Order: sequence, then structure tokens, then C-alpha cells
Amino acid sequence: MLPKENLGDTVSGQILSFALSYGRYIIILTQIAVLSVFFMRFKLDRDHNDYKELVSQRQSIVQSMSEIEKEVRRVQAKLVYIKKITLHQTLYENILTFLSTSIPSEVRFYTLSLEGTELAKITIKGTAPSLTIFNSFLQIIQTDDKFKDLTIESLTRKSDNSLEFEVKASINTPVFF
Repeated sequence: MLPKENLGDTVSGQILSFALSYGRYIIILTQIAVLSVFFMRFKLDRDHNDYKELVSQRQSIVQSMSEIEKEVRRVQAKLVYIKKITLHQTLYENILTFLSTSIPSEVRFYTLSLEGTELAKITIKGTAPSLTIFNSFLQIIQTDDKFKDLTIESLTRKSDNSLEFEVKASINTPVFF
């Protein structure tokens, strides 16, 4: 219907010739791109649904593990508490062992109070039969660097010439471990 000769002589003829020869390739490529995007949409929708389902499965797993995590945290807190108690016991045992093996046998305690672990303090109330035995008791406590800030709270002589005393000190905790 269109004349094939003299089609390239005019500008409109050149445009029409280009549209007829290359235009169909452009349309075909455009249709291929549109169809590719159309089919890619189905694939992406399916992937989206798969990932959504996977996330919901993983969420249920995480939620089921939350109870286990709470239990683990509770057990860890108990272990910390047990370790603290064990530390107290070890410290107190070491202090009592030191006192029972180091002090003169004539010194008698009737009250021994231990408080804390890191900034531990000790209060000893007792009796010594003489001033020399009390002095040797104090020298033993002071020279070992196991006790700091030693203070004699009270010192009284009883009727039988024995001494009743109260001594307070800070415990050098690392020395006992």
C-alpha cells in the first residue's frame, strides 16, 4: 500500500521507513521487557510469601525459646548467688583457721563477728589472762597484714587480773584467698 520507492526522499518518508523497519524491533523488545516484569512479579510475590512464612516460623521458634532463656537467666542469677555464698564461706573459713592456729591458746573469744567480703570487717570480743598474752595476740594480728585499721574499742581489767577486750579491724580480703 505504501510505495517502496521514493520513501526515503522526504523526512516523513524517512521516519515512516525507520518506524516500519526498526520500530517493530523496539515494540518486540518492549513487549519482552513487559512480559519479563510481569512474570518476575509472580516470582517475587511467591518469594515474598515464602519469606513471610519463614519469618513467622522463626518467630514462633524464638517465642518458644524465650521461656528457656528466662529459665537460663534465672539459673545464672542463682549461680551468682551461690558463688557469692561460697566466697563468703571460704573467706570466713580461712579467717577462722588463721585465728585458731595463730593466736595464743590462752586468748578466748566469746564473740566473733564477720561482715561482708570485699570490705570485710571483723569484731572480736574476748578475754586474755594477762597483758603480755594480749600484746602477743595484737602483734600477731598486726604483723601478718591480714587485718588493717585495727582499733581497740574497749580494754578492761577484771578482778582476777585478766583482760576483757573488744577489737575491730578491716580484713585484707585478698590475703585470705
